Amino acid sequence: MWQVESREALIKQAGTNKIGVIGKLAGEEWAKLPAEQKAPFEKRAEEAKAEYAKALAEWKASNPGGGKDEDENADGDEDGSAEAAESPPKKMRKVESPKSGSNPKPKATGASKKGASQVNEIDPEALKLAQGLGLEAALRNLASRAEVKAHSTDAMLKALQNSGGLVNAAKQALLAGA
Repeated sequence: MWQVESREALIKQAGTNKIGVIGKLAGEEWAKLPAEQKAPFEKRAEEAKAEYAKALAEWKASNPGGGKDEDENADGDEDGSAEAAESPPKKMRKVESPKSGSNPKPKATGASKKGASQVNEIDPEALKLAQGLGLEAALRNLASRAEVKAHSTDAMLKALQNSGGLVNAAKQALLAGA
C-alpha cells in the first residue's frame, strides 16, 4: 500500500519506471522508514487481509466444493499450486485449433490410450443434460476413466454436479460410494 502511494516519488528517485528497479528501491526505502510511519499502512494491510479472509469464507460457504480445486487430488492431474485452493473453481479450458499450415500429431489422451471399448457409453439423455449444465467435457472425461466404468452415466453426472464440475472430486465420490 505504501509503495502504491509512493510510486510517483519512487519513479522520480529511480529515474525509471521499470518494475524491478522500483520494487528494489521501494523495499530499501520501506526498510528505512520509522515504525510510526509504517504503522498506518500496516494497519490498513491487516484490515484488508481480514476483509479478504471474510469474503473468502463467505465464498467457500456458498460453494459446495469449499474452494478445493482438482489439484488437491492423488492423480497428479494439476500443477499442485497452493493458490488454486483459495480461488473459485477453474473454468473449462478452451482448446485452440492448430494454426493453418501446421499438421501436428494429435496427443494421446487417456481415452485413446485405453481404447474405445473401455470408455463408458454415455447415455444420450444424460449427455444432453450435461451440455445444458456446461458439464459435457467433464462428463466425457469422467466416463473415460476405467475406475468408474461400473457406474451409470446418471450417477457420474450427479457426482459432477455435487462436486461443482470437478472431475477428480466426482471420481472420488463415486469410488467412495457417495
